[in-house]
Amino acid sequence: MKKRNGWKYRIQRLRVRLKKSLTTAPLVATIAVGLTSGIMGAMVSVSFAALIFSGRLSPYVSVGVGLFLYSAFVLRSLVAVTSSFPGLVADTDALPCAIFALMATDIARQIPPDSSELLPTILAAIATTTLVSGTFLLLLGRLRVGELVRFIPYPVVGGFAAGTGWLLVRGAVEVMAGIPFGWRTTVEIFQFDVFVHWLPGALLGIGLFLGLQYWGRFILVPAGAIATVGLFYLVAIAFGVSISTLDTGGWLLGAFPDGRLWQPLAISELLRVRWSLIFSQSLSILAIASVSAVSILLTSSSLELVAHQEIDLDRELKSAGLANLVSGMGGGMVGYHILPDSALGARLGVNTPILGIVSALVCGGALLLEPSWLSFVPKFALGELLVFLGTSLLFEWVWQARRKLPPFDYTIVLIILVAINALGLLAGAIVGLIFSTILFAIEYGQISVVKYALSGDTTRSNVVRSPQQEQILQAKGNRIYILKLQNFIFFGTANKLLNRVRERIQERHQLPLDFVAIDFQSANGIDSSAALSFTKLEQMAGQYDFTLVFAAVKPEIGKLLQQREGGEETGRSVSFSNFDLAIEWCEDRLLEGEIESSDPETLCEQLARSFLPRDRVFQFTRYLDPLKVEAGEFICKQGDPSDGLYFLEAGRVSVCKEINQNIERLRTFSSGTILGEMGLYGNAPRSASIVVDRPSCLYFLSRSSFEKMERDDPQLAALLHKFIVRLLADRLRYREAELTYLLQ
Repeated sequence: MKKRNGWKYRIQRLRVRLKKSLTTAPLVATIAVGLTSGIMGAMVSVSFAALIFSGRLSPYVSVGVGLFLYSAFVLRSLVAVTSSFPGLVADTDALPCAIFALMATDIARQIPPDSSELLPTILAAIATTTLVSGTFLLLLGRLRVGELVRFIPYPVVGGFAAGTGWLLVRGAVEVMAGIPFGWRTTVEIFQFDVFVHWLPGALLGIGLFLGLQYWGRFILVPAGAIATVGLFYLVAIAFGVSISTLDTGGWLLGAFPDGRLWQPLAISELLRVRWSLIFSQSLSILAIASVSAVSILLTSSSLELVAHQEIDLDRELKSAGLANLVSGMGGGMVGYHILPDSALGARLGVNTPILGIVSALVCGGALLLEPSWLSFVPKFALGELLVFLGTSLLFEWVWQARRKLPPFDYTIVLIILVAINALGLLAGAIVGLIFSTILFAIEYGQISVVKYALSGDTTRSNVVRSPQQEQILQAKGNRIYILKLQNFIFFGTANKLLNRVRERIQERHQLPLDFVAIDFQSANGIDSSAALSFTKLEQMAGQYDFTLVFAAVKPEIGKLLQQREGGEETGRSVSFSNFDLAIEWCEDRLLEGEIESSDPETLCEQLARSFLPRDRVFQFTRYLDPLKVEAGEFICKQGDPSDGLYFLEAGRVSVCKEINQNIERLRTFSSGTILGEMGLYGNAPRSASIVVDRPSCLYFLSRSSFEKMERDDPQLAALLHKFIVRLLADRLRYREAELTYLLQ
């Protein structure tokens, strides 16, 4: 049996995929889309290289172009053959390039322009960043924890993308104008001799963006960029302007040395690398790795919607990680999945690895050309593409996001955008995370932690009590205030809980509180600051003389609340394992002393009070069989035949049901109640067991005795029928009232 994870198996699977693609995918359309994507990739590679290798690094722009074209070739080809989605295209992207442009500027500022350490340090920084990012992505995929990147706040990603869009636009102006773009150079940027260099590229970039929005055809972008270069030279020829004049006027990238484009860092140059400067950029390197992981998630999720096909996120992380490791070994730049090219193939039905391979060959072909061709590229053509990319990001995350995102999230995006412009990319992202946390706390604090606020007169335990006890609980049940909690409880929501109790205490038309029952069943957790509010609540209990009753306290919550288990009192609080036991305990405390002073009722007294005339009680008891049962004994078991009902004269019994091999208490019956009444009307087996909680005295009315009653004394049987109907109606009316109260 072949090992499914071996390289031979993977190569064989790739051959099958390619063979299938050649027979199913339209070959002409695949090649056309691949060529379009490759041409666009080559143009963007030159633009990104010009963005990073600007200012002091501009003499080395040809080296940057070679590294970016190499990266495009490696990323596009490897991801094409390893991705879980055929037709997925990868390349360098705007976000990591914008971050690295700032890194390169900062490093170049600390090294003299004519130093032999400058270029090796920049090249080492590029390779290190790519290798770290590749390792990080591969590790995420290997550990199958790709879903963790979903926990990064979406508005933070959006604000980061919007800030990147602004940096691309600003970088485009710097590439075209040849001077830094900032507050100090604002006047200089708008001088006429500088203005004319960057304005055409800016307008053309915006024009490309608007054209793509209107026509929606991606081929417009590379076609527009090529047309810009052609138009530029047509105008130059028409006005008789020579190449040398254009070069000296700052319109072209300039002359480049002979040799090959791809010039990775040689081993002999490692000694000239300023590793301390690279280490000082650790946060930026980690930011690029994190942004890459998030971008893969967003691209994959968006592509799933376009292609109506599920994508394995962990596999995509491994695919991008492997491609970046190979790219980094050759000195290439970070890259990952790009949506426009991939979505174009998906929409045209050319989901095949051939798409990525064709586009990779285009970039590889450009890499083999002599560097001299770069000297003929107009600067504003590169600026046009950068403005197009930056405007696209700004439009998506500033203009469109205002309708797609809630005000809370959109505010975060704008804050990060302003902070990035004022403080820099990483500082802006940190500011965004801080504001995101603050606004999240405010927003989440608006969600009530109280799922239901109930009263003991509308919400009861599962104990069925005598009519006399029910009347007492109906009159005094308002002394029990019930709060069912939900969600995670933190300092903001816990304070609202404290206010709810305070408001209930101050309600003058209500009876004074004896108990505040708090159910934690639906609470996800609690933080240490929220525990302080419960300490204040216990102090309030001492001040207003009521008892806190905690129910279903999870162990991790109990540690913070420092409550003892098993219902043992601790000061003004007591804790129970579930809500039903907690409410039962409160009810028992309310009933204490109310009926214990009188002797317990006999069965005859109970029957006379419930439904029988006193002169008929004796006749009725002749049909009953007395039962004396000790605690722990079963009266009947789940599955036994239903053959009658029970009158509980004294004691206490519980109805229990086996659910998933666990015994759950459904109801508890006390003195003066009846149970099993449905046994008179149906032949189905008992749905639950009846177990005795304390020594009890019961009377059993079997079905045969009841049938004899119906024959011998129909009037007496009718009285029982009427009583059972009224009893069931009362129970249904109570449940309906409880449900209505919950739905308010």
